[in-house]
Amino acid sequence: MARIRTPGTVARIAFGPGGDGQEGGWAPTAKEETAMLVSTRNRIPARVVGITRGEATANVELDAAGVRLVAAITVEAADELGLREGSEVVAMVKASDMMLGVEH
Repeated sequence: MARIRTPGTVARIAFGPGGDGQEGGWAPTAKEETAMLVSTRNRIPARVVGITRGEATANVELDAAGVRLVAAITVEAADELGLREGSEVVAMVKASDMMLGVEH
């Protein structure tokens, strides 16, 4: 992955050799570069610190600047992304609702 732009812009994430963020299209093989534009504004750089694989779901534990996050993704997605401990990733959070709490 490469070149994540600041919030308020569309991120360009490049996959494939070099992953240099240059314009590209869908490539059917890993040898060809692909690019994807994402609209998610909440992007958090993180490092994979653990993966717990179930039958269908993988819980991917992340360290985001000292904050623990856990992403629940399919085992198939974890395999396709080549995730392993130490992988650098960008957690993208897209939610339709947000809840707030205050101490009483």
